Amino acid sequence: MESESARQGAPPDPHETFIRLWTHHEPELRAFVRSCGPSAQEVDDVMQEVSVAALRKFSTLDDHTAFGPWACLIARYELLTARRRYARDRL
Repeated sequence: MESESARQGAPPDPHETFIRLWTHHEPELRAFVRSCGPSAQEVDDVMQEVSVAALRKFSTLDDHTAFGPWACLIARYELLTARRRYARDRL
């Protein structure tokens, strides 16, 4: 197993960086999604879609300090997609 001191010179793992940023910003993202009015189940579904989309697009984010606003924009588009999906649901 690689020691922490050996990893000091290595570039940071993008997945580790994403997880750290996601866990830091997830409560504010969840509050944003919840404020848009969906039910608790819909909030969980949207948050799951946001996390998948953000992970897929993380390589396009140049400035990691802008992760919060960037993820909120993704959440906004996922909310719009979810609203369209639920609007078509007859139940």
